[in-house]
Amino acid sequence: MPYTAIGAGALDPLTRDPWKAKAYPGDPYVREALGSLAPMRDPVALNGHTFIVLKPDAVAGRRCELILHILRSEGWHPVAATTVRFDPLLVRELWRDQFNAASTQRIAMVDPLLCSGRSLLVLLDDRNRPKWLPA
Repeated sequence: MPYTAIGAGALDPLTRDPWKAKAYPGDPYVREALGSLAPMRDPVALNGHTFIVLKPDAVAGRRCELILHILRSEGWHPVAATTVRFDPLLVRELWRDQFNAASTQRIAMVDPLLCSGRSLLVLLDDRNRPKWLPA
């Protein structure tokens, strides 16, 4: 395990994935996020939430309402949303692990798409999941 200021077991309530539990303690973003979560009484409650990014093509194509309707019909309920304007640095930071395996052609296509306009970031509550299964 890499050197880290994150205590052993700090990620246990937040992930069941052994790879993440091993890799994330070395990530400074994870350390800061854990600090932000410290005041929460029950961080396990986060397991019922996830987020989705509706990219500029969905926003410009006016497909957000349809997408959110489909998500609701599957038990995913929006609880908060905000707009986000991506730049190449933010794209790389958010999808750092995925970009490790992405082709140069895919990366070249992602920047113009995500940076072409505003995206909608939506926090979702998964009301249909078994409690032991993270959203």
